[in-house]
Amino acid sequence: MTNMDVARIGKCAGCEDPTHLKFELCSSCLPRYGPDMGLLFRKVRNIPEFARRCYSGISSEPHRRMFVQMFGNPSERELG
Repeated sequence: MTNMDVARIGKCAGCEDPTHLKFELCSSCLPRYGPDMGLLFRKVRNIPEFARRCYSGISSEPHRRMFVQMFGNPSERELG
């Protein structure tokens, strides 16, 4: 069992609600996105350069708008 298998309290990587988490996601988001997406969401939220690279790889405008809705505009975030 790894640390990711154990529930903890924090903000959900999908919806950002403070709750019990497993794989970085709350019980509502985990079935919707899956454990791998929870880890990806956390990385996008915490590493500005990674967020920029993900955003630049999105080619369709509707998907870019969805990314900005979920994570904010990556070009407005400071690099660490």
